[in-house]
Amino acid sequence: MGPIVLVAALLFFPFLHNRYSTIKITQATGIVFGITYCLFSLLPQAHHIGSKDSVRAVQLTILFVLMAIRFGTNVIAYTSLGVLVRQSLPLPDEWYLQILAE
Repeated sequence: MGPIVLVAALLFFPFLHNRYSTIKITQATGIVFGITYCLFSLLPQAHHIGSKDSVRAVQLTILFVLMAIRFGTNVIAYTSLGVLVRQSLPLPDEWYLQILAE
């Protein structure tokens, strides 16, 4: 899942951030994460799809896709929350900058 985290953080988040506000991204990822998390409970019911061999392959494929969506939404949500926190911080006063310079 490491490559999914890198793609989500370095490529997909800046693309979304240029198009949408940070609050909208946070809200949307929360909704997608909630839906994805609920779909995990339906995964064991996939044994009615076909033969035993194909069921295992389908379950693993569905599991991988759900995990990729889950990790991707987590990364995007935490990144956007970090941006929100940074934007809400006040700018440092001049006296603080002078202390740092000394």
